[in-house]
Amino acid sequence: RMKPENVALLLHTSGTTSKPKLVPLTHANLILGALSTRQTLQLTMEDCCLNMMPLIHIGGIARNLLGTLLSGGRLVCYPFFDPVSFWTGLEEREITWYYGSPAMHRSIIEEGKHRLNRPLHLRMVCNAAGGLPPALCAELHDRFKCSVLPSYGMSECMPISSPGRSMLQYTTLGSMIGRPYSSRALGANTAVRLSSTC
Repeated sequence: RMKPENVALLLHTSGTTSKPKLVPLTHANLILGALSTRQTLQLTMEDCCLNMMPLIHIGGIARNLLGTLLSGGRLVCYPFFDPVSFWTGLEEREITWYYGSPAMHRSIIEEGKHRLNRPLHLRMVCNAAGGLPPALCAELHDRFKCSVLPSYGMSECMPISSPGRSMLQYTTLGSMIGRPYSSRALGANTAVRLSSTC
């Protein structure tokens, strides 16, 4: 029988701070990260995430895939990042949010210069995999007219920090501050119940 403390998946770290290592993630780790994402981003069944993050990346797994599934929303997955495909999906699929790295955001902005300024459904852009330079944050906000949100995570724990609900209405141009959520506030008991029935 599956238990919350059972290992659900083994994930390689990127080796940013030292040698890459293999990290065991439990069912509870993954569910709690997804619940945190759902709560802090206020995801609902009306949301649609455009995912171009690899599903071997903790953000692609915990935030994009599992956070979306727990919210009841829709997920549009692409096999790899391509700015042309990104814009096609954004314009045709009623995408309300996406999560990408600074390099991805830069490519998206550059491709967007060749696109008409059509109305979009985006309500937020989330950053990952490195600090978002303030100038790029401002460009994203100017182009998409939505909140641009920082986050921080690592393979062992995703997300470590996420913007609070009040930040969804603002563009953030610096580091993130806020109060941490307790596991009870995030629904740890719910995570245990969900995990126990899988």
